[in-house]
Amino acid sequence: MKLKAAGAFSLFSKEQIGILRRLDTPRKVQDFLDHEIAYNEEVPDTCRSPLGVLRHGKAHCAEGAMLAAAAFMFHGRPALLLDLRANSRDDDHVIAPFLENGRWGAAAQSHFCGLRYREPVYGSSAELAKSYFEFYCNYSGLSS
Repeated sequence: MKLKAAGAFSLFSKEQIGILRRLDTPRKVQDFLDHEIAYNEEVPDTCRSPLGVLRHGKAHCAEGAMLAAAAFMFHGRPALLLDLRANSRDDDHVIAPFLENGRWGAAAQSHFCGLRYREPVYGSSAELAKSYFEFYCNYSGLSS
């Protein structure tokens, strides 16, 4: 862990630090979100920090993206968030983009697999964002 980021994790337990230590690739972060963190149905009533997500074991998209960004930061990557703002009645979606070998990918939490992980194959963050368009939805079932 880079010394600069060490203070950001001072409230984390040894067990929680151990979890972050294991999440040393974006794919491992996504697998953790997919298999260890339940979807937080309390949207939009919560905004848990990465520490809160680890304590409660659940996250909605923004909380999951913040946990992914924290894991990236823990391992020396930039901690980035991208809010895919929706028009009209659609729901926003938040992802944690990452850059690998000059290409963009993302980790994300969602009920829908099409709104989760993106391999680092996109030439720009805009191209990455557009890859989510086809899978966009809203929980109310109303069209935009």
